[in-house]
Amino acid sequence: MRIDYKVEASADHYSCLVDALSRAGRLYEAYNVIKEMTMKPTAKTWGALLGACRTYGEVELAEIAGRALFEIEPSNAANYVLLAKIYASVGRYEEAERMRMEMKERGVKVAPGSSWI
Repeated sequence: MRIDYKVEASADHYSCLVDALSRAGRLYEAYNVIKEMTMKPTAKTWGALLGACRTYGEVELAEIAGRALFEIEPSNAANYVLLAKIYASVGRYEEAERMRMEMKERGVKVAPGSSWI
């Protein structure tokens, strides 16, 4: 992109690419894109990978993405809950509970949902 169009890739470009690869089930390719980014990956980038890890049951990459998200957004409960759900979906209930305990230790609370319907 930089050579052909004289446009420097932004964090949003990388996030879009990671999301597209992840949705296609090419999780390790998406992870390689993150590792080779010329800038620090954003929460959007890691979140795209983590979400796809749930869809495809990829626990190893989910742990990597989850830990990266905990560093970027330590108070975002959705990241902890999603990783806990991934653990539970593959029968790793102790790890799922550990995520809940980690949330409690860090003082992270899930915001209650509401609906206007």
